[in-house]
Amino acid sequence: MAFTVSAGTVAAIVATRTQPAELTTIGCWSTATTPPTAEVVAVGWDGSDPIGVCGEVWVSNGFATIQTSEASALVACVNDAGAVAVVPGTGTSLCATVGLTIFDDVADPEFDATRSAVQQIEATLTEDACLPLETAATAAEEILAENGLTDWSVKLADPAPAADVCITAGIDSAARTVFLVPGI
Repeated sequence: MAFTVSAGTVAAIVATRTQPAELTTIGCWSTATTPPTAEVVAVGWDGSDPIGVCGEVWVSNGFATIQTSEASALVACVNDAGAVAVVPGTGTSLCATVGLTIFDDVADPEFDATRSAVQQIEATLTEDACLPLETAATAAEEILAENGLTDWSVKLADPAPAADVCITAGIDSAARTVFLVPGI
C-alpha cells in the first residue's frame, strides 16, 4: 500500500493500462530506461496532458544534464510507484519495453473527483494554515462530500496531537482514506 504525506498523494488503479497513483506530480525522463539512468525532472501536474507538460520541460531546456530546446517524441507511462513517467520515444509498446504501463488518459469522473478532492485537501491542510485536528477533520470531510466521495473515511492521528500542532494530510486513495497527522 502506498502512503505518503501531503504532496505525494495516491490513488491506485492497477491494470495493463492504468490511471496514475500520484495525482499532483509527474516525472519527465531524459531517457527511456528503468530505472531512469539519466535525469528525471519532477513537475507539478494539474491533470492536463502529461506529454504537453513534459514537452515544455524539453523546450525550455529543463534538464541539467542535456542541452535541448526541442521536444523529443514522448510517451506517457506509469511507473511501479504509480507516478506518471513521460519518456522519450514513440509507440505505446515503449512503456512495456522499459518495464512501465501505458498511461490511461480515458476520462474517468471518479478519478477526476479524487484528483479534485486531493488538491483541495492539500491546499487546505498546509503548514501555513496550521489547522488543529478537529478543524482539519471537518474540512477534509466537507471536501470529500463536495466531491461526491461519500465512501471515503477520515482517520485522525492517534494519539491526538496537542491543540497547537499543525495538521497535514496523507491520502491513500486505494484505501479511500485521508489520514490526518501532525505536520512535518
